[in-house]
Amino acid sequence: RGSVGSPQAGGEEVSCEAEQAKDMEQETTPVREVLWDWRAWAFCYVICAMTFCGRSIKMLISVIFEQALALDYLDSVRLSALYLSLYCLGRGLTPLLVVRDRVFALYAGVLAVETVAYGVTPWSLSLDDTYKRPVYIVLRLLSGGGFAVLLGNIAVLSVRIFGVAKNHQIMGLLMTVEWVSGAGPSIAWALHVFEIQSGKPATE
Repeated sequence: RGSVGSPQAGGEEVSCEAEQAKDMEQETTPVREVLWDWRAWAFCYVICAMTFCGRSIKMLISVIFEQALALDYLDSVRLSALYLSLYCLGRGLTPLLVVRDRVFALYAGVLAVETVAYGVTPWSLSLDDTYKRPVYIVLRLLSGGGFAVLLGNIAVLSVRIFGVAKNHQIMGLLMTVEWVSGAGPSIAWALHVFEIQSGKPATE
């Protein structure tokens, strides 16, 4: 019985190893294939555009609060701290909750809220002083929290679009071009300095 059972066990081990090798071959995607995939470049473009704008706004958030609401510097910094605390929560917690195709619904919902928040922001500044500050602050907090949620789920979105096998290559490609969005805060601050030097009123 031992002599009969041994070949079966050996055959099972060989078959398992063959299946694992086959899976590894299927999971390995040539880099050239990723570079020629237009979806990968479209994904990187959209993510870089989103982070370029979002990080630029974060750079000037204290200035925005100070000038839009006529606050002193300390109050604007306190609001910025509240804004960034929601940013940390949104970026740190939502990736733990989003699984499978839920990430698509998350992105659609957050982008819809962001669209409404940005569209209503100019109207909020036309309100009287009783409502202008609270409405504007809520809209800014919604915008900052939404951006954090989007930013925190980029890798999850990549997995759902391209699959697990390609995810490390897609994220690697994104890292090589993400310096473009990293330049956003510097450009935003330089434009702000130029505006101050030109002598334009802060309300503009």
